[in-house]
Amino acid sequence: MIARTTVPAVTPWAESLCYSRAVRSGNLVAVSQTSAVDLQGMISGGKDPYQQAVHALHNVEAALRAVGAEFGHVIRSRIYLARFEDLPEVAKAHAEVFRDILPAVTILTCTMVAAEILVEFEVDAIVPDPA
Repeated sequence: MIARTTVPAVTPWAESLCYSRAVRSGNLVAVSQTSAVDLQGMISGGKDPYQQAVHALHNVEAALRAVGAEFGHVIRSRIYLARFEDLPEVAKAHAEVFRDILPAVTILTCTMVAAEILVEFEVDAIVPDPA
């Protein structure tokens, strides 16, 4: 059986939705839609889509690290936007992380679980076998 590691989500709605922030099974890592929610359940970055994106990407990085992965292992990034017009600012934050990694990307607009959330990221990664 392949070992499975989970990272708990720390959002106000995590318990009712019954999900993990990240799951690693073997070399595969999946990070759930991740926003700029801090450990106190507050949205970081205010109404600034760039700042929310930066904070959300920090949360993604923490989830990756918790299962032994890093941004360089990411093969796919999904960007969820509450407002498509925020894409330039969100893309700027995404490029700061992924400029040299160049994962496959999907961009979607959708209604968020909380009205204050402007952007969320979801990533998939493959962690190489140790050398």
